[in-house]
Formats: sequence, C-alpha cells, structure tokens
Amino acid sequence: MAMKNRYSGVLNIPASDRTPKVVPQNQYLLQTDAAINQTQSKMGFGAVLLDWQGKVVAGLSAPVAGNLQPLIAEALSLHASLEWCINIQMPLAVIETDSKLLVDKVLSKKADFSALADVIEDIRCSLSAFPDVHLRYVKRSHNCRAHNLAQRALGQDEECCWNALVPTLC
Repeated sequence: MAMKNRYSGVLNIPASDRTPKVVPQNQYLLQTDAAINQTQSKMGFGAVLLDWQGKVVAGLSAPVAGNLQPLIAEALSLHASLEWCINIQMPLAVIETDSKLLVDKVLSKKADFSALADVIEDIRCSLSAFPDVHLRYVKRSHNCRAHNLAQRALGQDEECCWNALVPTLC
C-alpha cells in the first residue's frame, strides 16, 4: 500500500510494489541521473521521458560547473529535470532515480538539517505540480538511459534537449 507524503502529492512505493508501474495513458515516466568529472570540476545531468507505452519521447542533457558530492549532484539533477517537465508541461505519473538516499530524503517526514535541506525542499515544491506522482528508486541498470545522458553532458558545453529523436541511450 502506498503512503501519501505530507509535503505534496508524492507517493512512496514500498519495496513489495517495485515492479514496473504501468503509466496511465497520456502521462509520462521521468528518469533522472547525475554524473561527476572531478578532474574537470564538471557535473552532468541527464533526464529521459518515456510515454505510457515505454517509448522514449524526449531527453535532456545538461552540463553544470562544479564538483559536488554525488548525493547533492543527484538532487540538483532531479530538481532540474522536474523544472524542465514543468516548463514543457509534461504530466508525470512516475519519477525514477538510482539514488535511494535521495528518494528517502524527499519522502521523509523528518526535518532535514543537512546541507541538502534547501534542495530537498525545492524538489518537494516542484513535485507539487504533479498530482499523485510516484517517486521511486531503481537500480542503475534500470536507469541507463538517464545515466548515459548525464555522462554525455560531461563532454558538452551547453544544455541539449531532444524531442522524439533522442540519441541511442542503451
């Protein structure tokens, strides 16, 4: 049974329900990831949108200057991806990331006093734009499309968005 998060319409999917969720027609699944190149002090954010039939319909690959901790990079990538979906008015049903710690922090009912607290609160506010969205952790092997776009961003100078013609990702 899913538990409602007190901050927004986000639902937690318990471990027993982590089988692939069917996305309702005319809604989308968002996969996000981050990559870090410490040598270049550069991060890459990747996001992929899949439709209710499981087809990739759009992608985002964004380079960002900085050398932050992986959890902070994952959180910033999720926030940037949510803002992208809000801007293009994409109705999300499911959001997947390969950072279990991030999912736990966003869904936590406890006050967060870490350095990440403001970003977590921004994510929660962005999630309120998507009623009844499901946020869940997936293994990296199930998040390879977003991971590949995040890696690709490390070699880019500017943000790239794709609509329908997303490069080969897996």
